[in-house]
Amino acid sequence: MRQMLHVPVLAFALVFALCAAPAPAAAGPLTVAVTVAPQEYFLKRVGGDRVLGLTLVPAGADPHVFEPRPGQLKALTRAAAWFTIGLEMEQAWQEKFRP
Repeated sequence: MRQMLHVPVLAFALVFALCAAPAPAAAGPLTVAVTVAPQEYFLKRVGGDRVLGLTLVPAGADPHVFEPRPGQLKALTRAAAWFTIGLEMEQAWQEKFRP
């Protein structure tokens, strides 16, 4: 995983990245990880078809007690970015995923 960003920079970062230069057609959408479903809603509104959202905490799960599955952790390490919102679990995970 390359970087972890908080929500205040989500819109700016995505708009800048998506508008700065056209993506090559063969590259496909950019995989971006988020922690909870409401974040993915905004991610898709800003990035549209150019982003593929990876939501770690499934709908209906409690993010305060959620533990990611090994497959989710592997997918997170392949994401281009992970947008966080400052949840305690995110802070604990960031230390594990920092390059």
